[in-house]
Amino acid sequence: MINQFKKSTKTSSGAIGYTGFFLTIVTLFIWFINPSWLSSLNNRCYDYFLKKYHNTPQSLLPVIVDIDERSLEVYGQWPWPRYRLASLIKNISMSEPAAIGLDILFSEPDRTSPVRLQEALKKEIGIDIQFTGLPERFNDNDKMMADVLEKTISVLGFYCRFDPLYSSPRDIGYLQKIPFKIFNPTKISSESFAFANPTYQKTKEDGTPHPHSTKNNKHLINTINESSLDISKTKIFNATGLIAPIDVLAKSAKNCGFINTLSDPDGILRRTPLIIQHKGDLYPSFSLALLQLIHKQYNLAFKGTPEGQSLVFSNISKKPFLCSQKIEIPLDEFGNIMIHFRGPNRTYPYYSAADILDNRYDADNFKGKIVLVGSSASAIKDIHNTSFDPEYIGVEVHATVIDTLISRDFITIPPWGRTIEGLVILGTAIITAIIMIRCKMGTAIVIISFIAGGIFSGADFCFFRWKTFISPVPSLAVISLSFFALTLIKFVNTERDKAFLKDAFSRFVSKPIVDKVISSPQSLKLQGEDKEVSILFADIRNFTTLSENLAPEQVTQLLQEYFTPMTRVITRNNGTLDKFIGDGIMAFWNAPMDVENHMMWTFQSGVDMLSALGELNGEFVRKYGFEINIGIGLHAGVVRVGNMGTEDLFNYTIIGDDVNVASRLENLSKFYGVRIVISEVMKPHVPSTHQVQELDLVRVRGRQKPLRIFGLYSGMFLNNPEKHLDEYHEALTLYRNKNFKAAHHIFLKFNNKKYDRPLYDIYRKRCEFFIKTPPPDDWDGVFIHESN
Repeated sequence: MINQFKKSTKTSSGAIGYTGFFLTIVTLFIWFINPSWLSSLNNRCYDYFLKKYHNTPQSLLPVIVDIDERSLEVYGQWPWPRYRLASLIKNISMSEPAAIGLDILFSEPDRTSPVRLQEALKKEIGIDIQFTGLPERFNDNDKMMADVLEKTISVLGFYCRFDPLYSSPRDIGYLQKIPFKIFNPTKISSESFAFANPTYQKTKEDGTPHPHSTKNNKHLINTINESSLDISKTKIFNATGLIAPIDVLAKSAKNCGFINTLSDPDGILRRTPLIIQHKGDLYPSFSLALLQLIHKQYNLAFKGTPEGQSLVFSNISKKPFLCSQKIEIPLDEFGNIMIHFRGPNRTYPYYSAADILDNRYDADNFKGKIVLVGSSASAIKDIHNTSFDPEYIGVEVHATVIDTLISRDFITIPPWGRTIEGLVILGTAIITAIIMIRCKMGTAIVIISFIAGGIFSGADFCFFRWKTFISPVPSLAVISLSFFALTLIKFVNTERDKAFLKDAFSRFVSKPIVDKVISSPQSLKLQGEDKEVSILFADIRNFTTLSENLAPEQVTQLLQEYFTPMTRVITRNNGTLDKFIGDGIMAFWNAPMDVENHMMWTFQSGVDMLSALGELNGEFVRKYGFEINIGIGLHAGVVRVGNMGTEDLFNYTIIGDDVNVASRLENLSKFYGVRIVISEVMKPHVPSTHQVQELDLVRVRGRQKPLRIFGLYSGMFLNNPEKHLDEYHEALTLYRNKNFKAAHHIFLKFNNKKYDRPLYDIYRKRCEFFIKTPPPDDWDGVFIHESN
């Protein structure tokens, strides 16, 4: 079985299938554990949909009274004395709003109250002062504000702490009474799953009738499920402590709710708790507390089902204020509601608190509205980073949640969405693997792109049509990962097959040819193409004589040791090895692949071959007792390139007159006593690190047009090589101008060991010959070589 598995993985389809299966398992595992980076990508996708399909406020009920910079400039720094806040609340209430919510935490008494000043001065510096002529109700600012709260429909905020080390003496013990007696906040019973409007408690703390109580309280709590629920075992956020408004204010307010908002790990606010548990009870958020307050009679139940959690709000008053039907508010497992942001900051109406205090406002702006009091002033504002605005004012977050609750325009991330995501991941991974096995790459890209577009469009439509977010990110991730991984597998398998073919084919032809055959099979044509190439011929001098003293196997070994580094030089410099001709080498550049500056690469290869030969000769002397010398000819021109064989036997090579010229130049290297001979067309492409010396103007066998040839200059060891070359070129010019005596005089200067080169002997003998036997008048200075 193991052998069968190994065998199947060697095939392209088998490797793709097993890899696809492995990637599917890995992706499902990553999706299941939902690491932070994946959650961040999901959140970014959610932000994209929200910004794409956000709309304007639906209910038009929330408005904001802003304690802004101008308000602080007019009425002084924060915190304001509570008699001023009482005046602000009183002025707002005169416009008959539906409710007033103060997004301000009143957790300490007002220290500017006269009675507080008396206590502080007496305690701290021992001065006992009295205020005369001051009405009793002005002695305590908190009592003044409490009186206003008692007469208005208002909600205060409290703050939930989650620090396990948090220990406030005022929290511990004191706040244990808050659920019923101080806050009057709504408590969701863990036994009944329901809670009622706090303003409908039958009696106040002292047992007297509550001013807002109703004679008939049969609708206060409507139990949805009689079975018990241990709230502490849910994932709903569990507060370790509550920071409450002071007693006198909490008793006077009609309701309280927590003002906490919790950003996602990336720092962006997308959801906020609607309920938080503390000591086994559930408490409403600031926004939910306002919703309770403006509905005179209702049922509000906590509903937990396998499909998810929700709050069911049922309006049962005879004259419904805002809604006349049941609202089911979707929550996630932590009790969060997705905040349906309508746009950037100040999407909802803002009114300056200074204008309210100065009575410079239109009462119709607040009539029947839910008025939220908060601040946008720099020193005291509560800001949040949202997908629309990095400095979104905290009080407007509550306005957004209230608008969402009232308009029932909820965004949901349903628990069953995870199931859908998992099924889509599984399906797309399988389909992607099948496509990669069955289809060609171009077709596969089109189909997979279509599938990816369909998944994204489906998620987009769900958000647009039902405001339901099902993330396409995991599915798109598995498509991308599978596609690239399976493409890599396919590529590796294809390259492995090519390598096998290449290795087998390269035993008969050169590797560059194999590469072109594999990449472009259509290039295997008999006719070939005309193309400019650079050509190199190299041959071992006097090899026949040298090999006479060697055994046949030694000759073979020597040639292998010589050909191997020479071939590597050629291929390293982007050349194509054409063939070995006895002890000779033929190579060319710019075919079958284009090679930029191919003439320079050809010249460099010749120089590198000489350098490699120098290293080889030390070994040859040790093993065979002699060194070898080579001659190299370099030329460039347009030749015929392609398969010059038959339909049954291919032979990728070059043919043409310029091929013969390169071969002739290699033969001339020995005649002129140089190691490299190049044609005039190659000279401009010689690197600046090397110098060449003009050798002659020749006519080679098989070609009528004269060739100006050059050799690699070997006089760089001289003290002044530039002077030597200048003198040489002067003598050459005199020679071609038929001034043979003057030329002979200069060439005689080179008649010593320092200038021991056959080239100078050649010209001295020519000058001596022409001095005795002058050439004809039409002599053009061309020397004719009749031999090969």
